[in-house]
Amino acid sequence: MRIETERLIIRTLIEQDAEALLELKYDEQIMKYHPTFFHDATADFIKDVISHFQGLAQKGLIYGKYGSLSAVCLKDSGEVIGFITLNRHLQANEWHIGWYFLSRYTRKGYASEAGAAASDYFLEALSLDYISAGVRDDNPASFRVAQKSGFKLIGKRIGFDHDNADCNAEDFNAVGEYFAKINHNVGSCEYYFQKFNKFNKTEAKKQSKPLSKLPIIALILTFTPTLLMLLSSIPFVGIIFAYLFAGSFWGASFHIIGIMVGVFCIISQFLFDHSMEEKGINIKGVIFSIISIVVPIVRWAIIISLSKNGSLELFL
Repeated sequence: MRIETERLIIRTLIEQDAEALLELKYDEQIMKYHPTFFHDATADFIKDVISHFQGLAQKGLIYGKYGSLSAVCLKDSGEVIGFITLNRHLQANEWHIGWYFLSRYTRKGYASEAGAAASDYFLEALSLDYISAGVRDDNPASFRVAQKSGFKLIGKRIGFDHDNADCNAEDFNAVGEYFAKINHNVGSCEYYFQKFNKFNKTEAKKQSKPLSKLPIIALILTFTPTLLMLLSSIPFVGIIFAYLFAGSFWGASFHIIGIMVGVFCIISQFLFDHSMEEKGINIKGVIFSIISIVVPIVRWAIIISLSKNGSLELFL
């Protein structure tokens, strides 16, 4: 993975990042707001972590069993100043992003610049409807980072640690006692943020609707001359159509327009009529478009072959 912003590069971990991770683990701000970040991790453990995420990158994967961990570097010097994490919360069935920066690089806009770029990347790469972020209620700096990164405040809540909570989550009274116990602990509550995909599934469908109707229009144009021929056989109505659409010009015109629309529809299907939900081709639209192209060509070929002088005077 590699993301470039105006001042930063967000990339896959390399062996040299171990030193920066160890430094971040003992950073004053990290120890205050994220005391469990690489808790009790040794240098060898961090090297194993880096090797794990490198293996995922080599397979073309963005995340694995332990989520995703990426380094944030200054573009001009390559120095590592922080890290971006991505984890999947199975209980909530959502993806959660985090940003961790060395104290000496805070208050410079780096965190929000990286947070905005990384969250946009994950939303698109994983085709997510939204991505979430949590900020401790005693961390105003991270609160502002979330807002500047494009996240919207949803609410304030107390999380339940399913993995480490000494509590039976199925026992109503036990759960009540658990939350009552930690309710007043500093940092036990967090502000919950969400950032929605700018091009989500609903929006993709809306944007693809106009193009999805064009193959039908092409099909109608293709068979319009035949429809006019049928209508011309009806008494009185036939006189009107004979007067308005007499001659081969109208029939040929409808066919030509139908072919042009059909060709455009096929090209659009392969170039820019893909939705992020299906990421595929509109088979029905392609079939309609092909029919709108083939039918008039075949009709022209038959008429020309039957016409003694090779003209298209038989068209209506």
